[in-house]
Amino acid sequence: MKHESKARKAWKFFRAITPRHWGWIHFKVALGFGWGTAILFYPPPSIQQDLNHDTVYVWAFGTIIGAVISIVGILMTVSHRDHRKITGLGVESVGIVLLGGGPLQYFLLQLGYLFDGEFEARYQLTWFAYAMLAAIIVRAIIIVPQFIDVVVAIKREKEVIERAADHS
Repeated sequence: MKHESKARKAWKFFRAITPRHWGWIHFKVALGFGWGTAILFYPPPSIQQDLNHDTVYVWAFGTIIGAVISIVGILMTVSHRDHRKITGLGVESVGIVLLGGGPLQYFLLQLGYLFDGEFEARYQLTWFAYAMLAAIIVRAIIIVPQFIDVVVAIKREKEVIERAADHS
């Protein structure tokens, strides 16, 4: 039996990642690590004044952890093993929810400022926050239906197997 080198396996794995997946990975790195660390280390003065530090930590770490989990999930989906692909969709779904938590709270905060008399100062930040959420929503629209379809198919398959076992 011939064994592949680790370098060759790694090369095959990275070649399996599609350009579309690389694009999503870059987005998750930018939002998760870029925005997540920016809000953690350099929160805007208004956020520092209006929110306690624990809230900002939860936003930041939730976003960073969500990025890691969702990137792991997307990498799992490029596996040659069906079980790992399915698990990857579930993992990525959990990561997407965590990744979106910080931007969602930031969006809601900007909306609050917007309607609290700071329209000119907050209008562009509100749209920026929404843009972050919109990209997360697009990814969720892509992967969640796939995950649901797989779960439903597995459930149907189990029911068929159980019925066949009952009739034998």
